[in-house]
Amino acid sequence: MLNKKILAVVAAVAIVVAAIVGVWYYNLTAQKVEMDDIDIYLTGKTDGLEVNMITIPKEKDFSGTATLTISYNNVSEYTGSINIKDGSGTILVPFTGFVTENGEYIVEVTFNNKTVTKTHSIYGVVTDISVVDAIPRLDGEAPKIDVKVWPNVGEPLSANVTVTITKVDTDNPLYSNESLTLTDVGIYVGSFPYSYSGYYTIYTTLVNRIKDTSPYREITGHMKNYAGGDANLINLAPELKDQPDDQEVWYHEAGEGNDTVKVEFDATGLAEDYDGGIVYYEWELGYNWTQKKPVEHPSEENGTNDTRRGITITYWYPCPKNTAEDYVVHLYIHDAYTMISTQCTVKVRRGPI
Repeated sequence: MLNKKILAVVAAVAIVVAAIVGVWYYNLTAQKVEMDDIDIYLTGKTDGLEVNMITIPKEKDFSGTATLTISYNNVSEYTGSINIKDGSGTILVPFTGFVTENGEYIVEVTFNNKTVTKTHSIYGVVTDISVVDAIPRLDGEAPKIDVKVWPNVGEPLSANVTVTITKVDTDNPLYSNESLTLTDVGIYVGSFPYSYSGYYTIYTTLVNRIKDTSPYREITGHMKNYAGGDANLINLAPELKDQPDDQEVWYHEAGEGNDTVKVEFDATGLAEDYDGGIVYYEWELGYNWTQKKPVEHPSEENGTNDTRRGITITYWYPCPKNTAEDYVVHLYIHDAYTMISTQCTVKVRRGPI
């Protein structure tokens, strides 16, 4: 019985020893896989360049650190490393780490004495901007300034654009360094409420998200008006909502005197002033008291047409006996930079006719 147990133990030990010897022999005789080469793949992302390196063949045995260099015009702009595990590794290099201007960038990666070089094109650095439009627009009942900024590249690489809007003859900007939004068509836009018409300067600043040392890191521009100056007129013309009422006014013996009749005019509510631009209301009354005769419009031939200014006015028309006179009254509503007009008819009567 004892001999059988001894034989069993000996057999088990023999099996273990055989296994160990087999593994040792395999490791001794097996041929290790050699790395033939490496390759890299370059992909432009929103904020940087993705560099992916693989070994050839792609095996688990190949791990370590690869060196990465990006250069432009024979000048190294970036040096870093890629962690390689199981034959591959990836790194995202931000544009702020290597881009200085538009052109061809050389990407070089070295791993285990193997080197690969590829070229990556960068042509999205904005080098000039202009403000194409800065015009007033009515949004509901609120006036706004619509701003459009055009960069000189169709697809900007990565940038931030801000605008500063200042009303002429004021101390503080209406808006300072307000961000604009990049549209699908490659322009930057923004809309800014304002309260008062007038002349404004519109300045823009574009910051390319590239290396701080680049001469194109920050680009400035501003909108020129048609005469080449810096100030731009921002003005919404008043909108005519109604016209003055036609009137028929009769002379009454009681309360009237000097053969005249009083007529009152009121422009309240006739025009919508969206941006505080209305300066005055002017009434052209169709009569000349100096020459004592009606005046047609235009009044070049008949002399000066009596005018009065005010949103409400009172005027005395002549009204002797047997009067049946019609006067065409013109109302001009002036804001600081534009004018709209309307008219009405006043019929002055005194019997018997």
